[in-house]
Amino acid sequence: MKEVYDIVLNFKKLPYEFYEWNKTDEIFHIKKIPSFKVDDKTLFNVLNYDVIIKDNFLEEIHNKTETFNKKIIKYSAVLYNGETALGILIDENGFVIKKSKLLFDEEDDIINHSKSVNIYKLNYTIYKKEKINLNHTRYENNMINILNNYLSNLYKNKLYDELKYIYLECFDKKEDNISSMYLNLNDKINNFDIKVINKLKDLFKVLKK
Repeated sequence: MKEVYDIVLNFKKLPYEFYEWNKTDEIFHIKKIPSFKVDDKTLFNVLNYDVIIKDNFLEEIHNKTETFNKKIIKYSAVLYNGETALGILIDENGFVIKKSKLLFDEEDDIINHSKSVNIYKLNYTIYKKEKINLNHTRYENNMINILNNYLSNLYKNKLYDELKYIYLECFDKKEDNISSMYLNLNDKINNFDIKVINKLKDLFKVLKK
């Protein structure tokens, strides 16, 4: 373990790049925080999946993160390899609940000053296999969630006529298989098909009135 000083972190479910941080976000100006050099696979998994950390790691980091306004964060750390650094926020059961990218210069400083540091063996388990999509912007991910939730409500509440209407407007063809319609729309949304996304946005404005 090596302590890192004077960095800023923006803990979110998805670790957005600093240029996507919003003014309304709660930005933590960290006075000191423990950091650990991990192997590439570990960093990739913690970054891209939902994980739970095991063994005595929580004891090692307990109350060792402090902000400049004297707030103590119970379980937090920075993990890094030779290319990337990631801030993590952990609950008392070991679940990594939020993550944060770092500013480029602060990330480079951690990596460049830790080349001789030994790799820490982090014991963790992936508990959610679905890979988090980090290829979309923050706006795109928010839009994907909104549209998916709307469609999910239609499907769960068996509002099939409305679902059929949406499908017809988006694809200009009829489909009788409800599950097929729902899955096809989900696929287009999750891949951020801009034509379908814009059509759905316009439709929802009308349908919600």
